[in-house]
Amino acid sequence: MAPLGYKNCPVSRNIIPDEKYFPLIRKMWDLMLTGTYTPPKIVKLANEEWGFRTPVRKKTGGTPLSRSSIYKIFGNEFYKGTIHWGGRTCEGIHEKMVTPAEFERVQELIGKREKPSERKREFAYTGIIRCGECGCLITAQEKKKKLKNGKINLHRYYHCTGKRKYYQCSQKKCVRVQNLEKQIEEKLSTISIIPEFRDFALEILKEKHKEEVQDRNVIEDNLTASIKDTEKKLDNLIEMRMKELLTDGEFTDRKASLSTELKDLKQKRTQTEQRAKNWRGTAEQVFNFAMYASENFQNGDFKKKKEILLSLGQNLELKDQKLTVGLNKWFQIIRDENEKSEVPFIRSERSKSCLNGMKQDLEDKHLRWYRRRDSNPRHPVPKTGALSS
Repeated sequence: MAPLGYKNCPVSRNIIPDEKYFPLIRKMWDLMLTGTYTPPKIVKLANEEWGFRTPVRKKTGGTPLSRSSIYKIFGNEFYKGTIHWGGRTCEGIHEKMVTPAEFERVQELIGKREKPSERKREFAYTGIIRCGECGCLITAQEKKKKLKNGKINLHRYYHCTGKRKYYQCSQKKCVRVQNLEKQIEEKLSTISIIPEFRDFALEILKEKHKEEVQDRNVIEDNLTASIKDTEKKLDNLIEMRMKELLTDGEFTDRKASLSTELKDLKQKRTQTEQRAKNWRGTAEQVFNFAMYASENFQNGDFKKKKEILLSLGQNLELKDQKLTVGLNKWFQIIRDENEKSEVPFIRSERSKSCLNGMKQDLEDKHLRWYRRRDSNPRHPVPKTGALSS
């Protein structure tokens, strides 16, 4: 039986996207990928605000989504295009809902890729940072030092596990947790903004968004026309085969080519529609993260610090005691604008009149801020309740 979001087609005997549930399940993946939602929160949102009910079948269905179901969805490799059958793993021909990278990202966020441990001590950054030389995971250790007054100081260090076979990694020096967190705070400071900037930036983006609605409608209409044209070509192809104007080989090749083209066009239209719906929510999450990340990091526990670092970017590497982070695209834009300005106007404490004077400058930058945005920006974490489980 097809998993939730798909359905079994009795004609082609293939598994195809369910027109009603496919976009809703994809929306759940998008929410999880932001890093601001937990599976229980997504279940509550879907059931209470979306009115989500499972597909009705002969003896089951028509009920709200359960917690166990959402974990099954996020752990099912079918959604990334992989099928397990008869003890083998193979690539399916069905339409993927998420990319392999997005699937792995969600596994990290829900903790499935973390090895079970019986240790009593927990470290914030183990399992997410890799060695910049050999690619092994960075591990941590804790050392105790007894002082003359009888008190005991605890020191935590991070270093490469060095478990790569047949390779002698040179990254033997440990980095103290204080040094590592100082580097993280420095990276967070490069994307920090003040509330006034966020407020009028959102207003300007909103105005520009209205102006671009017409252009996007033209794009959607063009994609819809192309989809109808391709579907018509497929119908004509079947008629030509029935009239024996094509051989079996010619029919199969042309049908595969047109089917791939039709799939790509539908995916592009879906992405355009999703960007139209989600742009403001995404912008607010990014700006909120930029405003409060440093404060939350300094005051948070080890779980919150880990979530903030994961939200900041990907490809976390430690080499020569220096941490590198591949910033997500939105944060790269904020950092670049901070670096370009002689006075870091985005994060400086300036009067509202001065901020209004920057409005034209922000409008000029809008094309970079909006059109270059990632279609699926990852892991922004706002201040209010986003980091709680």
